[in-house]
Amino acid sequence: MLDRRLVWAYAGRDDTPATRFFSGTSSTVQRLPNGNTLIVVTESGRAIEVTAERDVVWEFFNPERAGERRELIASLFQLQRIPRARVDGWLGR
Repeated sequence: MLDRRLVWAYAGRDDTPATRFFSGTSSTVQRLPNGNTLIVVTESGRAIEVTAERDVVWEFFNPERAGERRELIASLFQLQRIPRARVDGWLGR
C-alpha cells in the first residue's frame, strides 16, 4: 500500500515573488547522496540546495534575461550537482 505521508518539506525563507517555489510548467527536486535537497524552479530560473535542517547551502538565480525590457527570465530545466573534487582542476585550485 502506498503511504502518502509528508515526511519533509521546505517552503523557503520568505514568500517574496523572487523566491516563491511555483512554476506552472515544470520544476524538479532531487534528494542528493549527502542528504541535501536540490530544488530547481524552472520558470523563475532559480536553483537552491538545502540541508535536511533547511539551511541554504547555495542558491542560484539565472542572470540571463530577454525581451525588450529584459522582462523574460531564462528558464532552468534541470541541474546536476557535481562534487567539488571533480571540478577543482577546472577552477585552478
